[in-house]
Amino acid sequence: MSDTHKFCSQCGGFKPHAQFKRLLTRAQSKARGYVGHHRVEIDSKLCKDCQPKPKPVERLTKKEIRNRVAAGDMHPMIGEGIIKERDDTVNQRRAAKTASRWADLQHKEWQKLVYAVSREVTIVRQQQKYAQRIKDATRQAYANTYLTILNNLRAKLRFAALKPQGAPESVYWMDHLHPEETQQVRDAWEKLPLDTRSRMKIPLVIAHRAGDAEDSKPKLYLRLPDYVSPDERLANGIRIKLGNGHA
Repeated sequence: MSDTHKFCSQCGGFKPHAQFKRLLTRAQSKARGYVGHHRVEIDSKLCKDCQPKPKPVERLTKKEIRNRVAAGDMHPMIGEGIIKERDDTVNQRRAAKTASRWADLQHKEWQKLVYAVSREVTIVRQQQKYAQRIKDATRQAYANTYLTILNNLRAKLRFAALKPQGAPESVYWMDHLHPEETQQVRDAWEKLPLDTRSRMKIPLVIAHRAGDAEDSKPKLYLRLPDYVSPDERLANGIRIKLGNGHA
């Protein structure tokens, strides 16, 4: 047996004694019966290459971090700083995920409006084609006016659906027109002879009767885990169902 070297029980390497020194944490020192005011150095059976490496800080659980703080192996400010940073990151991810789900719901509501306008566009295009075929200038003027307004509205709704800043104020696309636009359609419609109008589908812009603003708002529900705060439940005017099924 050498006074300067020893064998590692794991790798079998014959190395200097200094390669077998190991510094215990304060918690390990206390577990071995030491007071724990200072870290204790011991002789290990394993060389430094084979000695178990301490768990990286980023892989420690909150409990492990607090245990290190309590044992004196980590400064309290550092420990709490790491925990706070983790909590902030988790909260940011949750908030981002929730915001994304809200945006998806809002997008779908705007898309419903786009589809509804498109159905009316299809009807008026058919009326326009028929007016062109029978060379009815008055009917064609009506269809042209209405189509222009519908296409402009659809473009606005599509843009709102791309990056929704909130849910639409109404589930009825007719409520998203300016009063002047509605009046333009009405004027063009009323220029048509009565017998012509009686054979045509009345434009939804005119047929629609605005109801209570609150009742016209979309009813959106978002199922979220129970950790969602009351403030988040009220965000964007969206009704949120919690994980346990309660709204």
